[in-house]
Amino acid sequence: MPKAKAKTAEAESNIYAIVGSDEGEVKRVAAELAAKLTPPGAGEFGLEIIDANADYVDQAVSKIRSAVEALQTLPFFGGQKLVWLKNVNFLGDSVMGNSASVQSELEDLADLLRAGLGSDVTLLISATEVDKRRSFYKTLGKLAELQVIDRLDSSRSGWEEEATEVVRRHAKKRKLEFEEEALELFVLLTGGSTQQIENELEKIDLYLNGDRLVNVSQVRELVPLSRAGVIFELGNALAACNLERALSLIRRLLDQGESRHDGPSPLQR
Repeated sequence: MPKAKAKTAEAESNIYAIVGSDEGEVKRVAAELAAKLTPPGAGEFGLEIIDANADYVDQAVSKIRSAVEALQTLPFFGGQKLVWLKNVNFLGDSVMGNSASVQSELEDLADLLRAGLGSDVTLLISATEVDKRRSFYKTLGKLAELQVIDRLDSSRSGWEEEATEVVRRHAKKRKLEFEEEALELFVLLTGGSTQQIENELEKIDLYLNGDRLVNVSQVRELVPLSRAGVIFELGNALAACNLERALSLIRRLLDQGESRHDGPSPLQR
């Protein structure tokens, strides 16, 4: 499954970070954590959200400065508050991430974190596409309770086994069970994308309307065929000597941009 690696700071921390390339899962886990960290009964003053999905360097700089200001501002009426720097998109190896201005502001934020936040303020950072070589990421690794949630690499051998566990885990939450062939096809069609897995499971859940067992016919009917899924189904059709379906699937591959000039055909692989 997508690796959700957690690292806890040596001392109990009021700094949390959820980062990684699996955007859908990062957003889900961060939202759940934010709900837990928001002080109960604090109302709108207990949570300050800074949407840090910036479009250009100056905007990224402004978001970081807003976070610093929020962390240095005492909660209204006393009590505690959570500052959520949400959807950060400038911690990776990108134009914004490599900007000297952004790096300078991130270092100021890191200095504030190293100096220590007050016991009445908690920081949560959620981000995708982080550059783990950067000093700010290393600071989070030392000071924060850090979770890294990366999407599966479907080009790597053995990804199907990990993706199967992801599907089983998400299906269990909906009390869904897959027949073996249906599970294998569903994994290939969703390609290990947590967000697509969840979207397609929701569709199946609504379709079944009470029944909890998912069969291969339902997967074929409800989940869009990816290139990998077409090849998988083509193999099944050839094994069953179902020429009509095999030809239909080959036409599907051609519609998806396959060509005999692009390399070996699925029949030759």
